[in-house]
Amino acid sequence: IIGAGASKIFEYIGSATDNELTGTNWASSADKRLSGGVLTGFVILNDTASAPQYIAISALGGSTNFADVTAWPATTTAKVVRPWKYFLVAGNMTESSSVFPYKVRWSNSAVPGALPTSWTATTSNDAGSVDLSADDGAVVDMLPLGDQLIIYREYGLTAMRYIGGQDAANRLVMAFNRIPVGTNGGMLGLNCGCEVPGIGHVVLSETDVYAFDGSKVQSVIDKKLRRWLFKNISSANKRRSFVFHAATDSEVWVCIPTTSDAACTVALIWNYLDNTWTMRDLPNATAGIHAICADGGGTTYAQLKTAATTFAGWKTAGTKFSDLSPSAGATRKTILASTDNLIYVIGNGNSANGAVFTCEAERAYISMGDAQRVKYFRSVWPRFEADASQEVEISVGVSMSVNELPSWQTVCFTAGASRKVDVNKSGRFLGIRVRSSSGTPWKLRSMDVDYEPQGLW
Repeated sequence: IIGAGASKIFEYIGSATDNELTGTNWASSADKRLSGGVLTGFVILNDTASAPQYIAISALGGSTNFADVTAWPATTTAKVVRPWKYFLVAGNMTESSSVFPYKVRWSNSAVPGALPTSWTATTSNDAGSVDLSADDGAVVDMLPLGDQLIIYREYGLTAMRYIGGQDAANRLVMAFNRIPVGTNGGMLGLNCGCEVPGIGHVVLSETDVYAFDGSKVQSVIDKKLRRWLFKNISSANKRRSFVFHAATDSEVWVCIPTTSDAACTVALIWNYLDNTWTMRDLPNATAGIHAICADGGGTTYAQLKTAATTFAGWKTAGTKFSDLSPSAGATRKTILASTDNLIYVIGNGNSANGAVFTCEAERAYISMGDAQRVKYFRSVWPRFEADASQEVEISVGVSMSVNELPSWQTVCFTAGASRKVDVNKSGRFLGIRVRSSSGTPWKLRSMDVDYEPQGLW
């Protein structure tokens, strides 16, 4: 696992020591989002404000640090750098203090086991550059999809495809195709998209969460949750959002800062197999991955302590990353970095860094198939999979209109002892809320409702 903060880069590969890999000119911040990947045996990191950095995978665990990518053009930076095929591709360029937000540059193709040797197009190499149309806004990020590299703009998409050849005018190397996507296309910020096999890309834009399959976009979020998302996302820090694929659970996490939060505090989670959405709180998250790590037994995760500013550098304090050690039986888990100077492993226990989780599920304004008819609700009969004597708080509410808040009543339901929750109220709509703060796992399998239809409203 490699992580970078404001002034330091660290690795953990399972040894007893967390190894600092900080190279030259590394100075990142909350708004200088990281990009990169792996190219021909090298890890590439780009912090938007200096030259991209690299380290050979074979050098990890040793004394070698990150260094500037060789042959990178002088006095040049890029908002995003991604490996693709045997190329490094950069977008949204600053060259000699001049900003080119629509420009895309690519290196010559690298020999396996080596870095690219040139970023300048000649008749004897396949490097090049192109200025895309300004219609779709600045280049934001780039993600591979099949044989193409999809260049995500602020408001649109452009597909980049290798067609071969060598030409200083760049006309015989890459083909670019602007893809019509309507008003909901584009990407909100760097790292706000991920690849999901069988679906394509799942992307957070300025107005939607959508899937792109290579030819068209399709919204994947329901209207109610979409309204909530864009009403509550921080207008000042929304580009600190990020999206990643939690493949083990068939989920895509859309992580956002809300209201005035400086880091991501809420995740909207799409289970693409069930096509369902859930929400959970986040611990001031700045980045997330789904990676192989060993079970940590629910212990506290290694602290990343800084000496000066918040998240200024990743430096261990006392314990090591032993709970994240790749080992026999290790599984993929969701790992979050946080401005709390902690690494969190999701699913490695029933607590949040020692604090008991509070979980809640709610469904309101259930019409029972007839929204115009008043019903007399007698009782609700839930079926739980839980330990005997496990207590769960169940609230039942009724309302006459979807514009009216339900009138709730709450009881404590004890698994193995309780059978039902009495309601004895009339209304057109029913609401159910299940809540627990015990930290003990439970599942709600199903629920029956005993009611009697009455007159039309």
